[in-house]
Amino acid sequence: MRINKTSMAIVIACMMAITSCQDHHYTPYDEMGPLPTPDPGRKVSAPPLKGAPSASSAPAAGIVVAGSINLAPEASSLADPTWILYIIARPTEGGTPVAASRKENVTFPMQYSLTEKDIMMKGVPPGTEITVEARLDSDGDPMTKDEIDLFGKVAGNVRYGQKNVVITLGKQPK
Repeated sequence: MRINKTSMAIVIACMMAITSCQDHHYTPYDEMGPLPTPDPGRKVSAPPLKGAPSASSAPAAGIVVAGSINLAPEASSLADPTWILYIIARPTEGGTPVAASRKENVTFPMQYSLTEKDIMMKGVPPGTEITVEARLDSDGDPMTKDEIDLFGKVAGNVRYGQKNVVITLGKQPK
């Protein structure tokens, strides 16, 4: 195999470039000394979410939101007892639900509560502002929204852990 001078010059230039790019600003492990030992008593916390109050005003643990669900007068004749009720709490900014629940064979008015067992997104501090919505779904599929489904929403001034939040179901806004 014959190598011409140009090819050889390229190979040598590449090798020099690779070897000259070594990091000369490192400290070998044997010269670093011992690593610091972790302090198990040290508390680390993340900054609070937007709208979260201080821990002193936090509500009782276990409840995400609770209250009652009613039917608007014009919706009382539309509700079917075979329909499925979905109750969803999300951060006011939107996004992944904080908690959700599916209820069957409901009658109105009814009491509801979303608790720790309904949580879908962990790490939301009590007192964070949330939006609570409920939908009485005609086909039982949470991904579809039919015109005949009944819908209610409470946005603003609802906090994670709050009780007595009233939702009124009516026709969906168009």
